[in-house]
Amino acid sequence: MTTIQTYVPSPPTPGLATIYIVRVQETDDSILLYYDIALGPSAGYAYCLYQVTGFWPLCWRITKKSAGEFVRCCALKAIQRNRRNVKDLLESADSSLVVYLDCADDSNSDSIHICRSYPLDISKINPDDIRINGTVSWAEGSPENIRANLMAAYNPNLPLLLISKEEKASPMIDWAAKHHVILLPSKMDSGDYQMLDGKYIVDRKSDLLELFNDFCMPDNRRRYENAAVRAKGQRKKLVYVVGTNDVTDIDSLEGWSAPIPGKNKIADGNSLAAHLRRYQMTFPHISFVFCPSDTLCKTIFEQANGKA
Repeated sequence: MTTIQTYVPSPPTPGLATIYIVRVQETDDSILLYYDIALGPSAGYAYCLYQVTGFWPLCWRITKKSAGEFVRCCALKAIQRNRRNVKDLLESADSSLVVYLDCADDSNSDSIHICRSYPLDISKINPDDIRINGTVSWAEGSPENIRANLMAAYNPNLPLLLISKEEKASPMIDWAAKHHVILLPSKMDSGDYQMLDGKYIVDRKSDLLELFNDFCMPDNRRRYENAAVRAKGQRKKLVYVVGTNDVTDIDSLEGWSAPIPGKNKIADGNSLAAHLRRYQMTFPHISFVFCPSDTLCKTIFEQANGKA
């Protein structure tokens, strides 16, 4: 069985970092905040070392003495920016904030110290720190799958969108990073995208030719009818989002046609519209949304959230 050791995060480097407080412990003279790196190539650094050694390497020790009062006050205010119900640092587990790390020796976790703390401003998250890599394996237990799961676990303030493992070339990867959405590669029984515990499943269609190929070819159509049954069995609605600048709804498909690449055939909008109407009559929980190509990703996210 593949274990967490297959993912080896980079050691934290000096500078700003988003952290997640895993647990809090109080001693006679200190408050101990056990934390991990929440984003970027070092995401899950402490957890991965813990898996190997049984020891949690990242701990922010704040003294209870008067010398630590300012540090405690700043840390609490930073946490309260996103969690107003937290009244004391002892309640700060499951919180995220930004800190400045001082790493005198990258090879030794004991040398990693927190110098300052700041509220987490989601709008300032670096897209490169949240982007998942679509050029490597997303299989269960793979390094990138583990990293994505750790980022999902450590960022409760960010929206989480499940993405099919078949969508590694999707434009949603860059869009989600830019808009600070965590993507979690998952095995999807139907469609390509879904919010965690959401009621809507979204299937991405890059253009009308892809839609035509999927619904007008007998072998493909059978596969999509089975997908509709699975979505119904899960008590979910299935939404096909199609990127196109040519049509706005099923009715307007009747004036559309296009040559099929590599074949001496024409994709006929009248035939496609008839198939889609029949499909909807058979499966009323299915809908089709046509949107401009440059808003495809935004529309996918909105539909997954159930926003018409």
